[in-house]
Amino acid sequence: MNGPNATVAPTPVRRARDLSWVGPALVIVFAALLMAGAARLVTQPKTIGAVRIVNPVEQSVDVDVKEPGGPWSPLAAVEPQSTTTVLDAVDVGGPWVIRFRVSDEVLAKVQRGHDELEHDHWRIVVPTRAH
Repeated sequence: MNGPNATVAPTPVRRARDLSWVGPALVIVFAALLMAGAARLVTQPKTIGAVRIVNPVEQSVDVDVKEPGGPWSPLAAVEPQSTTTVLDAVDVGGPWVIRFRVSDEVLAKVQRGHDELEHDHWRIVVPTRAH
């Protein structure tokens, strides 16, 4: 019955899906994956629970440490004739090279093995004379 007066039912129009959320969702997922990957690359350095530095000299002493061939890292500034405890000190590795400075002048530089430092319970004494 498709005569001239036949009524044709309108073709149902499907509403378009709103996909505006897809772009921001992909950005969030990508950022989360990127941050998770970056977190795996960055690790916490190994630390020593406590390092005690005994300064018997009559001057303030700056104490720096490094592994042989590495860069200097400040450990502590120790007041005259006192003891300072550094908590969670970064372990520079195998043997420690320890530099004692008074007003930017090197008082002494010593190398101590990791085992020796552990044996001494991580107690470092400032030398009373230059080495």
